Amino acid sequence: MELENAKKQTQGTRRVQTGSHDEYDARSSTGLDESSDQPGLESFSSSGENWPGGNKVKGFINSTVGKLIDRLIDSWKDREKEAKDCLDWYNQQLVKCRKEVELLELMKAEMTEALAKEE
Repeated sequence: MELENAKKQTQGTRRVQTGSHDEYDARSSTGLDESSDQPGLESFSSSGENWPGGNKVKGFINSTVGKLIDRLIDSWKDREKEAKDCLDWYNQQLVKCRKEVELLELMKAEMTEALAKEE
């Protein structure tokens, strides 16, 4: 069902084949089931229903590539979160280290002062 909705919402425009090359116009503003009024362009749905030969594989490929890209995006967002968590942990460790060094320096100063008074 989700795949069908994605197919219905996605539409592009293809230049009419000239020679052996197909050129694509991603800037087309045609909506679902609307025909393009730009010269040399014809509308097609992402399912490939309007493509010569009715190539429905293109819709499947489009959907599959979209899912792969979504997974890559999610993966990199997870990595970003992990990196941020690591940075937060390291920053907390820096603060902790600074406090410990300050305490140890105070202890050393007190000890040195106490030993100096005893002499």
